[in-house]
Amino acid sequence: MQLVDTNNNVVDEVSYFDGGRWPEFADGGGSSLERRSPLADSAAPENWAASNETGRGQWQAVTYTGAGATIGTDPTQWNEFIFGLLAEGSFLIDDLSVREVNVGNRELLQNGTFSSGAAAPIWRFLGTHRQATVVPDPDNSGNNVLRIDASGYTEHVHNHAETTLKSGSSYVPISNSSTYTISFRARWLRGSNLLHTRLYFNRLARKTALDVPASTGTPGSQNSTFIPNTGPTYRGLTHSPAVPPSGQSVTVSVIPFDSDGVASLTLYYSVNSGTFTTVPMSDADGDGVFTSTVPAQVAATKVQFYVLAQDVLGATAFFPATGPASRAIVPWADGQAGVGPAQNLRITMMAGDIAFLHNPANVMGNDPVGATVIYREKEITYDVGVWLKGSERGRAQDIRVGFNLRFPPTAPFLGAHERIAIDRSASGD
Repeated sequence: MQLVDTNNNVVDEVSYFDGGRWPEFADGGGSSLERRSPLADSAAPENWAASNETGRGQWQAVTYTGAGATIGTDPTQWNEFIFGLLAEGSFLIDDLSVREVNVGNRELLQNGTFSSGAAAPIWRFLGTHRQATVVPDPDNSGNNVLRIDASGYTEHVHNHAETTLKSGSSYVPISNSSTYTISFRARWLRGSNLLHTRLYFNRLARKTALDVPASTGTPGSQNSTFIPNTGPTYRGLTHSPAVPPSGQSVTVSVIPFDSDGVASLTLYYSVNSGTFTTVPMSDADGDGVFTSTVPAQVAATKVQFYVLAQDVLGATAFFPATGPASRAIVPWADGQAGVGPAQNLRITMMAGDIAFLHNPANVMGNDPVGATVIYREKEITYDVGVWLKGSERGRAQDIRVGFNLRFPPTAPFLGAHERIAIDRSASGD
């Protein structure tokens, strides 16, 4: 992408991607790519954002009626209302209703207006649709609505929002002989606008295309994500050695940049998910590379870290950009490195993330969980997305479960692959 002046001279130039550190929703999802601050480094993905379109969408009401009969031999053992997007995106939804027409038009949903929040067990938000919050209606601050930020598409057994049909205090089975009316209000925010709603398993399935504004972005106006000072940006974050032996310290290094000048840089590190400790970083050699040291640890320790820089005007910025929510991790040697001709691929995750990934209620979830991947015990990639691979049977068995890995587009595996899969389904039982 180039910016040229009236004489066609290149003023600025940048190569960008559609995910990872770059904003994924500026990729045909209704948002344009905006530079947040004209003074910050244009090559830094953190200085770019997807335009904010949340105020341009409009509520639309949807109502449809149909028979509760199954299709062919579809399963019938559950009695739920289910909805989700068909790709990454964000939307608002409210006034959800499922009425059984044949039985006095009775309402079968609890808290379809989210007036009492969205807590389980009434509503369950799973996998790619687990990021759900109750927020004020943009058009009426006194009204609660549900916002879902979906990291991927919905599926038939997971990765969606769901609730069990209930009338009063009694759960209600879906009847082949009944007619049902499904209704709701929904509003597109960003990304995919295709909303799928249904009763379990595939009864009354309907795809609704939410309205996307015809005009998006901010051409000719100040960017919607503009801020005067984004704070420092970064390049070259790494740690060394990649997999230290027991009793050895680790050096963390990074190159910060700020047009106003960098006033200070601090390393934050946490040992085995404990409280973060802070230590200053310094440019001892005067070459622009700031370093600091994580103390020596015992074998199998995991240290999560990030950095925080402040410019001379007081603006700050994390790196990786999500700070404590990011996953730059140092694994001390644990005896799992292979020997011989095999090439080691180490997926390093914090204990809480591992427990979540393998929780029986979440094994079918496809929402990426953060990790550091180290190839051949020396090539490091931070903030790799990990989710399980395999069937609902294979994912629940340690000996068979596989892994999907999503690498940042700025750091693809072997320089070429943004996604790879580790398939262990043939391992047996």
